[in-house]
Amino acid sequence: MGFKGITLALLFVGLVYARNELFRPGTRVTIGQSKQDQSVLADEQPRETCDDSEKAAICLNCTAIQLCIGSTPIERACPTATPYCNVLDQGDSCLAVPDPEYKECQSQNGFTCTSTGLFPDPKKSDLYHFCEGAGSSSDVYSCPTNYVFNADSGTCIRKPIGFRDPTVACSPTKVFVPYSGNKKFYAYCDYSVNAQDPTIYMLRCSEGSVFNGAFCVFQCTKEGSFVNTLNPTQFYSCYYSGSKLVATLSSCPNSDQVFNSTAAVCVNVQSP
Repeated sequence: MGFKGITLALLFVGLVYARNELFRPGTRVTIGQSKQDQSVLADEQPRETCDDSEKAAICLNCTAIQLCIGSTPIERACPTATPYCNVLDQGDSCLAVPDPEYKECQSQNGFTCTSTGLFPDPKKSDLYHFCEGAGSSSDVYSCPTNYVFNADSGTCIRKPIGFRDPTVACSPTKVFVPYSGNKKFYAYCDYSVNAQDPTIYMLRCSEGSVFNGAFCVFQCTKEGSFVNTLNPTQFYSCYYSGSKLVATLSSCPNSDQVFNSTAAVCVNVQSP
């Protein structure tokens, strides 16, 4: 190998090393509980039933609801977009955040999962969480010294010069608030337990959407139909209105259908 070849080889090795130093995985520091593990706790709490309630719907547990219709109540799991059943005076309902009364849906590590995937910690930039699904507590990961979690790459990156910790600015006058670190994430602040130190629930927009300060908005990049990754029974249709691409959200016509992005149609869910 000539001098030029050796130089190129050393340059390649240097780039690989630099990249490995720039992006590094975190170390798992705690292991969360799945919903199955937490179901033992659910059995410890007495539950309201359709027989002794005048409500049209009641919570079976923190992630399932029962419709009190006729002589045979109908049981349903809460949908992905609103995975937690909340006890309400006018009738129980599935919402985006857990009901504080349901301890089995409260995380053991202070972070409650709202969907599947990686989430930034709302208070510490060097921590992130892996969630198996809504209702479970998370596995907590810690970045190496001088590294912070990057939500775009899903790993730890070397802390940039002048880096400022992302924040969640809770406000009792707002339902949802931004996460300053990434517009794909936002938060709900629950003041019901502690008015001085609210519980923060991190939420994620569907793929292709960003939080605009009040809710998630799908960003059309081309015409077509695209699945709502948080609720596959729904899809976004992107089309031109004048010179601007706009999106509308639609649902599949039948409850047992999901949207197939490849075929761009709703298809029946296959039984296992």
